[in-house]
Amino acid sequence: MSEDEHKIKCDIGGEEIRHLGTIRQLERYDFVPDSFAIYDGADTDAGAICEVCLPVYQKARAEVYLFDEVAVREQVRLRIARADFVTTSRREHAEETLIPFLLEALRKKGYFDEYDVRMIQSFFERGINIGEFKNSGKLVGGIDLAGAAKCLREEERTFKFVKALFGRIDELDGKRDSVIEVVDAGCGPYPLWGVFAALKSEKVRSTCLELNPASADMARKIIANLGLEDRVEIVEADATEYKHGREIDLLVSETMYSGFLQEPLPYILINLTPQVAQDGYVIPQWAAVEAGLVRSERARKPRWFLPENFDLGPMEVVRFVRGKFDEVVRFEITLTGIEPGNYNLALGLRAGLSEDVVLEGLDSAITIPHLIPTQIDVQRGDTLLKVSYAVGVEDTDLNIEKV
Repeated sequence: MSEDEHKIKCDIGGEEIRHLGTIRQLERYDFVPDSFAIYDGADTDAGAICEVCLPVYQKARAEVYLFDEVAVREQVRLRIARADFVTTSRREHAEETLIPFLLEALRKKGYFDEYDVRMIQSFFERGINIGEFKNSGKLVGGIDLAGAAKCLREEERTFKFVKALFGRIDELDGKRDSVIEVVDAGCGPYPLWGVFAALKSEKVRSTCLELNPASADMARKIIANLGLEDRVEIVEADATEYKHGREIDLLVSETMYSGFLQEPLPYILINLTPQVAQDGYVIPQWAAVEAGLVRSERARKPRWFLPENFDLGPMEVVRFVRGKFDEVVRFEITLTGIEPGNYNLALGLRAGLSEDVVLEGLDSAITIPHLIPTQIDVQRGDTLLKVSYAVGVEDTDLNIEKV
């Protein structure tokens, strides 16, 4: 039997299987060439099963307590042919795999390491042909697959968002008798927060907003693979204009960057926060710009700088609470006492995800201070530096004036 004949479709989900073998081989991680006929139908009439559908088969087989081979095959076949059985089995597997793993990290470890975040990524990517989404043409907006994966793998950032999210879901679970409306604004190809919220509480109904069509398509595929299509919806929309139509209980968005540059977080929150219930929550509940000055001779590529190496600062210069943002960031830095010379402005970010969870400093690429390329010549007698810029602009578009 040729190798090409091994490459068939999953007998449950219908997806093309990208590895050789059938149920027995998948369970044993034993993909032996030219052994397809031996393993096929060993327990049932089911043929090759993909990684996503393996839990479906295993649940069906575990429910059949019969000794007659024909009856076993018939009962397993009946189960795996039911769409509701497939969906429920996938969701239960996700709940039993992800939630205990996340709770273990929150309650005992208190952190994620590289292995943890890569495990989350690989779980979300099961059954996904990544090649379809890597080169999907010109992006309309949002973040590409590589950028989204990089964000997910920032251990401290992902851990703190999970901690804040689970805390808010627990609080809402105690306050809501019916549906908990969760909106994840800017989910990218990995709809983490909508998925984790839905798995954490059966009351949750998540709406994940994504601007980039390719990312939205991948997110929908992930939702289907997790059996969460009845609890999580991917909506291709601009989060700065989207109207939810119902009161939001929990709004989550991590589309932010140091100094509120580049990313549209303020505009997203300006639009969506008024749609949040009075006793609902926003993550982040506050966000602040930190600013300081760095000697130009120490400012090198890449355009970020360690907080402990500032010549002046960093200091909090602007704070916005619960989505109440101005569209223009304005602040002043006192120059009295600083040595004359050439400096660069550096902008960082601190974000209060909840009362006891703060994202800051070296936690992530969105908080570490970012060096602004414009060089500032500070001379003796200069007293004040005035800075203003529209949120979301590039780092070359700041207005910087000495007084």
